[in-house]
Amino acid sequence: MFFTIEAYKELTQECMGYRLNKDGNWYPQKCFGKCNTELDMIFKKHEEAKGWIKEHEIVINKSNIDTTLSNFINTKEVYICEVMAHRLTKPEHQFTKQELVDVILGGNDRYNNSLIIDFNGYPKLVRWINNDDIRYTQNYAVRYETFAADKGEVGASSNLYYIDQIYVSLLEAWLEHLKTGRSIYTDYAENKLSSDEILNTVSKLHIALF
Repeated sequence: MFFTIEAYKELTQECMGYRLNKDGNWYPQKCFGKCNTELDMIFKKHEEAKGWIKEHEIVINKSNIDTTLSNFINTKEVYICEVMAHRLTKPEHQFTKQELVDVILGGNDRYNNSLIIDFNGYPKLVRWINNDDIRYTQNYAVRYETFAADKGEVGASSNLYYIDQIYVSLLEAWLEHLKTGRSIYTDYAENKLSSDEILNTVSKLHIALF
């Protein structure tokens, strides 16, 4: 697996954006397309791509772009820079509902916790600490909403009341990630498909090389 950087203004079905190329320029293309290994700038790790965005001046169509604005302003005039995952093979693991139960029960309720699925398909609880944490770095395949501290949502006393909906929500987002390569945030389940139907779709999904 490797990563590229995409820039776009508005996320639509016919989204047109820009891909960072090896020469440091941005070239137009349909959003979230396959990687051109000869032209696109490729990063071995997600954090390397995020570091490039943070450390370099971004110029698109001869205009300097302040990507930090996209964290605070909801406008079609602000570019969003997004790191895309490109897989060579299917993920090594498919998370289960029981794994989610174990992870949540093993959490520490004294902290804010983000429930994520990593790029290899494993569920984890990651502590929410500050603005440099995983909510902003997006170094994950899927992230569920954050469990606030001292609410009894994680830890041995958690009643797991919403575990079925959490599981389906994460499966839906996981399928979307595998189709697009995007890091997906979710906080609810659409319930268009059952968990078994989603898993069946995932198992048959052809992971496009690059």
